[in-house]
Amino acid sequence: MEYISKQGKSYATVAEFEKRFAIFKEKDAFIQAHNANSDNTHTVAHNMFSDMAAAEMATGQLQTQVTVDYITLPTEDNAQQIDWRTRGAVTPVKDQTKGDCGSCWAFGSTAHFESYYYINQGGNLKSFSEQ
Repeated sequence: MEYISKQGKSYATVAEFEKRFAIFKEKDAFIQAHNANSDNTHTVAHNMFSDMAAAEMATGQLQTQVTVDYITLPTEDNAQQIDWRTRGAVTPVKDQTKGDCGSCWAFGSTAHFESYYYINQGGNLKSFSEQ
């Protein structure tokens, strides 16, 4: 399907693909009807949101259901516990002021790599960009 390759889309399961394709077909029918109506002063077309439901459009993120297998960790106390904050391996909290922009993953992963860099590169703490 041209839309999938053009927009760089991929889906984890066949069920997810079928759900997204059904949404796409509904929007395609709307686009075709709208563009065929000579009373309209503009045309519309598909874009990266053409496989998103109305509720998902508010955040710009696909709402997928992912099944996760959890493991049970041992409950015994570890004798060696390290608070990396007291050792200078954690940068100050950063301000993510955009709200529902979906960039929380960038802030979390950046913080992880900042600490990783500090611990594995001889104690040199750097503040990395989320961009």
